[in-house]
Amino acid sequence: MQHVVETQMAAMGDGSLPADAVQAQRDFFVQLNAVVSVIVGFSAVIAAVGVVNALALGVLQRRRELGLLRVLGLTAAQVRRMIVTEAVQMVVAAVVTGLVLGTLYGWVGGQTMLGSLGTVVTPVLPPLTVAVVVVGALVLAVVATVAPVRRAMRVSPTEALAVD
Repeated sequence: MQHVVETQMAAMGDGSLPADAVQAQRDFFVQLNAVVSVIVGFSAVIAAVGVVNALALGVLQRRRELGLLRVLGLTAAQVRRMIVTEAVQMVVAAVVTGLVLGTLYGWVGGQTMLGSLGTVVTPVLPPLTVAVVVVGALVLAVVATVAPVRRAMRVSPTEALAVD
């Protein structure tokens, strides 16, 4: 957002906006950025809870399958790696979808809000923010699998295959 404001101010550098209006616009975007950051934070917490629940439930529901894989010769480490890979795939799909849709919706919102000023808004993705989101999501995926996998691996393969 700040990049958009600076671009607009540079384009209007001929003094067409008084200094008070420029400062008011900058203050508005700082407040808007703070509000959006809080919303993104809440969304990330909700998404994290959803990912952890989905992974935990998936592992617990597939206890019999995991037991069968162990009986067929997979080691506990191989089963663990399979579950972590599945979790990472799920999180990568969610992050890519979120980044694409977030950029699209952000661009549409920016264009709607600022397009009336006669400028075209270009989407800007801060690389540090994207990197933090991607790394955080991958760490979440790995950490979220630890407890359910540990619980599933404690059960012997024959016990897991037993009829409920």
